This record gives sequence, structure tokens and C-alpha cells, in this order.
Amino acid sequence: MHYDPTEQARERIIRQKGTGYRPENIQNRPATQGMVLHIAASCNWYSKSSLKFYHDKSEDPPKPQKPGKPRQKQTETDEQFSQRLQDWKAKLPHKVEVKQKGNSMTQEYYAKHILPANIARIEAARLHHRGSFGADVCGPLLTLQEDNDPSHGTQSNNVASSLKHINWIDCLQHPSQSPDLSPMKALWGILKQRVRKRVWQTMEELKQILIDGWDKITMEEVRKRIAEMPYRCHLVVDNKGDFIKTPLW
Repeated sequence: MHYDPTEQARERIIRQKGTGYRPENIQNRPATQGMVLHIAASCNWYSKSSLKFYHDKSEDPPKPQKPGKPRQKQTETDEQFSQRLQDWKAKLPHKVEVKQKGNSMTQEYYAKHILPANIARIEAARLHHRGSFGADVCGPLLTLQEDNDPSHGTQSNNVASSLKHINWIDCLQHPSQSPDLSPMKALWGILKQRVRKRVWQTMEELKQILIDGWDKITMEEVRKRIAEMPYRCHLVVDNKGDFIKTPLW
């Protein structure tokens, strides 16, 4: 999720009833323009992850230099160079709509810090499935739903797609720009609605507010949105691909 708090009010009011707009009760808040958070999380029928804040400026590595082709065939084979080129591409941050340096996810970061936790959660869900429906139930019936963010490795063979392949992770073919077909987008909507009016002054305070709001989302709320997916898919077909809206999201 991309969270941009730039629309938050610049003033806050400390008040008792009826005194809110007295000058002594109004305090200026520091400007928040340009403060951007990138957040990752996942959910399934059995659990939801904790929030992961990724790529703060302090941990942003320098942009890697593109490898040059070998001068002599004896020093490096074409296969070795192809692998080195692939590794370089995995380290590149993709272009994001909000061009804030240090706040975009690379394939390498996703494969190292985000995807392993998602794989572990799918494995745990498979065990739940087998325990509930018998040992004959096949694990790959559970699929991983991602959007088409380049860092997820959904467009080509790369470090992220290779990691999913060796762990028997099936991925749902998910159209891009489809928040009405993603239960995770529904949970982001719940979170945004619940924290929108919270007051904060520093980025750390904002992070804690988001963590508290996320933790309060119940598994019942998660399951309701997952259970609605077949119905939503039928609605999209009936609407010939147009955006859909239901009471849940």
C-alpha cells in the first residue's frame, strides 16, 4: 500500500466543549507535504500478517551500475553474463507515481524481505486446509494473489518468480488496476478510514497509529471480504469489466 498523509490538516485543536476555536486552543502542526510511507502486508482465511514498512531513505542503497558485456569470451560465458544482468535488474527500483527517493520496492527486496513470509503463511494455510479437509487435499489449491507491481516478478522470469516456483506457489492471474477484486485493497480501505482523523506529529507516531489500526482489523472482517470474492467476480462479468461497489468495499 502507498500511504500519502499530505492532506492531513496543518492545525490541531486542544479543547473542551465550546472552546475549540479560541486562539489559545489552536496549535500549528508541522507541514507533512512530501512524507510518504510504503507498507506491505498479506492476509488469508486463517491469518493476517503484521505491517511491514519498507525502504525508508536510511536503508536505500545506491543505484547499481549496469554490468558491461565481457571483453573476452574466455572470461565469462553468455549464460553467466545473462545471470549477472538478471541480478542487476532485480536490484533496480521500479518507477513509482510518487517519485520519492528511497520509497520503491525492488524485486530483490521483495524476494528477500516480503515474499518468504508470504510463502510461510501459505504453507501454514495448507496445513490448516489438510487438517480440515483431509490429507488428500492438495496444497497448491491455495494461490497467492498479487497485483502487477513489477517488484512481485509477475511479468517475467526473475528472482521473485523463481522463489515462488521452487516453493510450489501458484499465483492468481490478477488484472492490474483492480482494487475492487483484491481483499487486501479492502483491508487498506478499512485502515485508511479508521486512521484518517488521528492526530500525529512525527513519522514514528504515524507508523504506530497505522500499526494499531491494522492490529484492530479482525479475522471476521478479513474473512467476510475473502468470502465475497466469487460474488464480486460475477458482478464484474455482469458489468462487462466496469468497476463494482458493494457495502463491504
